[in-house]
Amino acid sequence: DWKQTAVKLHRVHGFSVLLVDFIGHGHSPYLSSYDEHVPAMLVHQVRDAVVRANWHSDPSVKVTFAGISMGGAVSLRYAQLYPSNVDKIILLSAAGMPVTRFYAITPYTGPLTLALVRRMNALCRRHPPIAYWINAIPVLHKAFSHIHLVQHAPTHQVHPRHLDRLLSRFVSAAVWAHVDMLHPLQLELFPTSLHVRIVPWVNHALFCKVIDFLQLDQDIDLWTTATPQFCHKLV
Repeated sequence: DWKQTAVKLHRVHGFSVLLVDFIGHGHSPYLSSYDEHVPAMLVHQVRDAVVRANWHSDPSVKVTFAGISMGGAVSLRYAQLYPSNVDKIILLSAAGMPVTRFYAITPYTGPLTLALVRRMNALCRRHPPIAYWINAIPVLHKAFSHIHLVQHAPTHQVHPRHLDRLLSRFVSAAVWAHVDMLHPLQLELFPTSLHVRIVPWVNHALFCKVIDFLQLDQDIDLWTTATPQFCHKLV
């Protein structure tokens, strides 16, 4: 929940802020079929929000993205697809990049999840009633929708081509959990001028829960390393 941070960025610092409630997160329900959920769906949701806000038509209007967890991957993929619409990206314990740390679990859980999804999809093609009951039973629908959404962890459909150039061009800051076994901070991927802030004694899940209490709006350098015209929050 970015509500307090967004309000203060707008009222105190004069940013125009757009909050996007991802499908299947917050107050937004999952789609009707579990197999519709992929990261690309969230990128299209963000693009639709930007277009509806009319932040896409003026070439002088560039958006600052702040993406938490998968929101970071969505921000990076958006920048790959619509680079002229992006000013900079602030990553917050973000996904979207290959993970090489020995203690991280996503390099192992990602392939297992992908294999499970492929197996389930094949099973549903052979036996269509299985898909019906997965979608009809709320607890199964929620579980399999989430599994289908995270099957491409840790990169979540961010194209690996020229990733280093993407990070150097757009990523201006990194705010990270002290202990993150899902998407650990890998400073070697980023330019040396990166604005870095580590939140002590929290893991990935807790970081995502307390993000609105970190008072990131008070860290003005976080938002003004460039001069953004709009500040766009992803939740």
